[in-house]
Amino acid sequence: MRKIFYKLMILSIILMIFPLKANAFDDKAHFPPTLTNDARKKAPDTDLPVKKSKVLFGSGQKKLYGILVCPADAGTKQGENIISYPGILFLQTNDEAPEKWVQRMSDLAGKGYSVMAVNYKNGADTDEALTNFLKLDVVNKAFVGVLGVHQGYPEAVILGIRKPKEVKCVVCVSGKPPYNIPGGDPAASIFCPVMLIHGNIDEQVPVSVSQYFFESLKHNDKTAKIFFMPNSRHYFNDAEWARIQLEFVKFLNVYLKGIPDPEGDKSEKPENAP
Repeated sequence: MRKIFYKLMILSIILMIFPLKANAFDDKAHFPPTLTNDARKKAPDTDLPVKKSKVLFGSGQKKLYGILVCPADAGTKQGENIISYPGILFLQTNDEAPEKWVQRMSDLAGKGYSVMAVNYKNGADTDEALTNFLKLDVVNKAFVGVLGVHQGYPEAVILGIRKPKEVKCVVCVSGKPPYNIPGGDPAASIFCPVMLIHGNIDEQVPVSVSQYFFESLKHNDKTAKIFFMPNSRHYFNDAEWARIQLEFVKFLNVYLKGIPDPEGDKSEKPENAP
């Protein structure tokens, strides 16, 4: 018994001096302490330098690839901490030039966000994309939103419904909400804050679709905001995108960085309503 006791004593001393390293798939290994209060609330006056990379995840025929753009210091160590930023899963369609979307992602990352776009096929793919996005050490997993454009509009709403703990807010641009969900009413089923953006002369999806969805959200006592882009159609040019980005970044800053909107909420009676 004494020999066993002494061996246990020696083993405990060794473990105290040389602690075991966390497994690569341990939560603490994937999500180390972050500079939340400083880096998360950073609203840079000038755009931060960014870095870009490709991300591959999934297995077999379900492999998906993503493009990741984040501030240049994201994922680097500062003392015992790893710098991470609020995350935005960017769901966009492939009907516009990829380089245009990468530039728009870069503009958004420069505001202090880690942004990943994926080529998705259905809702199951977006679930997997979000799960893997949350594993990246450049992302502060406690503060993640979804930006859906065109066909990504309904997918963003679906993620907000399916993943209420992970998704803190949703921005939907130039599209229409889903209606093939359990319960049938996305306005009643989603609980995170939602921002809707629509060109007020959209010829492909009538602006009334977003207006009705917004009114349904408010009727269900949900936090919602809407912005109509004046004299704009379904596809926003660079100048129009820059304008709507000013609006949705203020929204994202509120729910992912805790920065109040300096102009307050004008969603009830937007000046640019069609």
